[in-house]
Formats: sequence, C-alpha cells, structure tokens
Amino acid sequence: MMKSKYKKKRNLFFILSFLATFGPFIYYGIKAMIEGEPVEKCALTIFTIVALIIAGAAAALKIHLRSVIWILLLGVYFCLDNLIGVILVVAICTILDELVFTPLYKRYSKLYSEANTADKVFDERMGDK
Repeated sequence: MMKSKYKKKRNLFFILSFLATFGPFIYYGIKAMIEGEPVEKCALTIFTIVALIIAGAAAALKIHLRSVIWILLLGVYFCLDNLIGVILVVAICTILDELVFTPLYKRYSKLYSEANTADKVFDERMGDK
C-alpha cells in the first residue's frame, strides 16, 4: 500500500522539478519565437541546440548542470526586451526546485526503494513458510 503512495509522490515531485526547471524556458521560448525577428529566432534556435547537446551529455554522465538554464536564458535574451521578468520567474522556479521539489523527490525515491526492498523480504519470508 505504502509503496504505491511513495511512487506516486516520487513521480509528482519529479514532474514538478522538471516543470520548475524547464517550464519557464518552454513558455518564454515559444513567446520569443512568436515575437522575435528572424535573426533573433535563429539565435534562439542555436542556443537551444547547444543547450540540448549539453543536457544530453549531462544526462549521459549523470550530472546536474545549471549552465543549460543560463544558455537558454541567453537565447531568450536575444528575442525578448523585458528580461527582468524572465530572470525573476527563473529564479523563483530554481529556488523552488532546489529547496522543495528535488529534496522531496529524493526523499520519496528513498522511501519507495525501502518499501520495495521490505516487500521483497516479506515475500521471501512468506514463501518459505
């Protein structure tokens, strides 16, 4: 019973962490593509490709890089005039991610893993009797 509860909460906090990290850039990236000039759109596309390459390398190496966020922020900077609003949203989302969502995700991942191990031990002991 508890295992499924931990799994649901783990998945919820993973999704919230992902949205807090990349949600603002998805929104502002789309907004920049709509409002930007062709040269600005090209710059944003190049910055996005570089960020995706770095993010792919980070995922392969299993490291957590914040530089991807700043590369995307530079791309959005070329397309949008009001960067202060973007910076504030990114700062708030980053703080929420690092102080709330990621620690809760790690906690529920650990609890899920422990519950999964406990279930296996219980099943092994019940199978012996």
